[in-house]
Amino acid sequence: MRTRLLAAARAERVTKAVTCHNLRHSFATHLAAAGVPLHQLQSYLGHAHIETTTVYTHLTPINHIEAIGYVDALVKPILRR
Repeated sequence: MRTRLLAAARAERVTKAVTCHNLRHSFATHLAAAGVPLHQLQSYLGHAHIETTTVYTHLTPINHIEAIGYVDALVKPILRR
């Protein structure tokens, strides 16, 4: 697989270091950013412990507007009381 990966990187003129680990990490990061549930991601990656998978939550920053939306959604039910 490594040989095919390197050949594909060369064909696309990728100049940065390319490894299977980079590809796996990018795959997981993009899935986490797209909102794939962590338990599903854990299954895809073959992690025995969810703690291993949670590293991808730190690598997918959300923008300020999204964060405010999440906070508002949590606070609104409390304020209605």
